[in-house]
Amino acid sequence: MGEAILYRIKHTTRCLMTTVNPYTGIKSNKEPFQTLKIYRLPSDEKEKQTFGNTPVLACSLGLEKKGEVHVGDEVFAVIDD
Repeated sequence: MGEAILYRIKHTTRCLMTTVNPYTGIKSNKEPFQTLKIYRLPSDEKEKQTFGNTPVLACSLGLEKKGEVHVGDEVFAVIDD
């Protein structure tokens, strides 16, 4: 991203606050998790052990190389097989 180089530390799960109705304070155990389980479950065996049947949505990143990042910078991904 820009001049910075980031690396993935681990996946993270969806925040539970999205299941609470802000007007009533009542928590739903179904959505958005029920829908996310269709296509956001971990595929890596180690992550399956860590997250089980919980959908992953984002990832924690670490900084490998410091650098400036600006709106509009290109973002590249390196995929390790």
